Amino acid sequence: MIGESAGAIICAPTISYIERMDKKSKDYSQEDDAELHLISFYVLPHYLTAPFKKTTAMILSEFSDLNLCPINNQQAVVVEGQSSKIICSD
Repeated sequence: MIGESAGAIICAPTISYIERMDKKSKDYSQEDDAELHLISFYVLPHYLTAPFKKTTAMILSEFSDLNLCPINNQQAVVVEGQSSKIICSD
C-alpha cells in the first residue's frame, strides 16, 4: 500500500491529531474521527517542511501522548507485519 500524506494518515487509529494541519470542512461526512487502524502509530507527514513547519512542530508538541511518527518530504514509512521503519530518499 502506498499512501502519501492523507493516505498515510488514514492508516492510523484516528485522524483527530491532524486537524491542525487540515481543517475539517463544514460538510464533513464522517460521524467521528476513527480511521482504518491498520497501524498502531500516527504518521505526521511534512514534518518541519514548508508550509507546515510550525504546524507540524505544534502537533508533535500537543500530541506527545500519541505514538507519533514524524517524517519529512524525503521519508516514507515501510510497514511489514508488526514492524515498521522509516526510509529516506536522497
